[in-house]
Amino acid sequence: MSYIHSLTDTWTDSGTTYKGISMDVTDTASAAASRLISLLVGGTEKFGVSKTGDSIFTGASKTPASASDTGIAGQICWDSSYIYVCTATNTWKRVAIATW
Repeated sequence: MSYIHSLTDTWTDSGTTYKGISMDVTDTASAAASRLISLLVGGTEKFGVSKTGDSIFTGASKTPASASDTGIAGQICWDSSYIYVCTATNTWKRVAIATW
């Protein structure tokens, strides 16, 4: 695998809100599995965005304890029965999922 940029950083101030990276890619030829973003923790991918813009969530599943469990607006998680979306601070909604 080849990286255009491989970056590391250390975030050490709990009072600072850190933000990531902006990159504009011109894709004239690349493998279908190429990623625009691949975020890792300890060498394990937690989140990715494919070159077509599809989000790839690879972290462990999570079940909020209740509709008012701790959460950040926009957070998405899942378990074997539901997809959960945090629609406002500490406000969760869910939708049932099933195979077809």
